[in-house]
Amino acid sequence: MYRHILVPVDLSDRNHPTLETAVDLARIHDGKVTVLHVIETIQHMDFDESREFFALLEEKAKKKIRELMAPWDDDEISIKAELRYGKPVKEIVMFSVTNRCDLIVLSSHRVDVQEMSRGLGTVSHQVAYFAQTPVLLVK
Repeated sequence: MYRHILVPVDLSDRNHPTLETAVDLARIHDGKVTVLHVIETIQHMDFDESREFFALLEEKAKKKIRELMAPWDDDEISIKAELRYGKPVKEIVMFSVTNRCDLIVLSSHRVDVQEMSRGLGTVSHQVAYFAQTPVLLVK
């Protein structure tokens, strides 16, 4: 059922339980996991002129993703990392479509029930809305 699980990560500390959930699901369904991090580009900023800036961000992201994936280095489950540049929601949704992901598993902030509208603009909310595939939010 879930043969290819996408796990978008933002390099925060909330990602470990999310990846753990995805790996457990992949194990049950004999699937694979792709960890995706999107480095957000800045509108009206020339990418070529900012190459050094983005190279530092990419280096930091790769290091954090390696650390995040380390507990499963010797696991029989296939886990790979992907890095993209752009707007996170668009890149996550497009990656899931292009790579035929069966499920997106991502972390979500807990929303204060007194201020529920504050959660409407989050990446997780937007991905859940625009995704063409099932989405599992891990809180």
